[in-house]
Amino acid sequence: MLTIMEDSGIRQRSLYDATRKLHSLTTESTKDTEKEDFLVSLDIAMELLHHLNLEPSLAILFTLSFLAATIIPIGSEWLLVVMILTGFSPAQAVITATAGNYLGGCTTWFIGLYGSDFIISRVLRVSDTELTRAKEIYRKYGSWSLLLSWLPVIGDPLCLLAGIFRIGFIRFSLLVFSGKLFRYTTLAVLTVQFN
Repeated sequence: MLTIMEDSGIRQRSLYDATRKLHSLTTESTKDTEKEDFLVSLDIAMELLHHLNLEPSLAILFTLSFLAATIIPIGSEWLLVVMILTGFSPAQAVITATAGNYLGGCTTWFIGLYGSDFIISRVLRVSDTELTRAKEIYRKYGSWSLLLSWLPVIGDPLCLLAGIFRIGFIRFSLLVFSGKLFRYTTLAVLTVQFN
């Protein structure tokens, strides 16, 4: 029992050290208020994990990444960085986060695909003529925008529109998966490089 408690204490200390390390990485490139906001958010997230008696794990990273790609406004990047800083394999963390985020995007695509009549007619109030024109434009230029589906605020609506405009699942998958993989890989490389 004492060994488990000691191990938990070491892991908690390791998480604290990782949080501070992440803080030091952000101090050089952000303003004081942005840095403070980021640290407060990170501390709240870490406190929530601790309060729920959860340790960072691949399962938690997958779940958080999945939820972050749906309508729920949360982020998973902080956990990826903390996990890499505390010794998790960057490759495993990137694959797990990418898979969760991609599947969350697929969920949003399915909502657009099967809930589109209600969304178009009741929420957006788009006429058939406007819809036909929008579909042509989105099919011509818009599907490439799915490479940016990882961006905060606009990423979820891009996946939703892809479903509404019936973008093929294979094209959707290739673009969304590529964009999300690039984002998490870049974040992992930067974390390892600056560690």
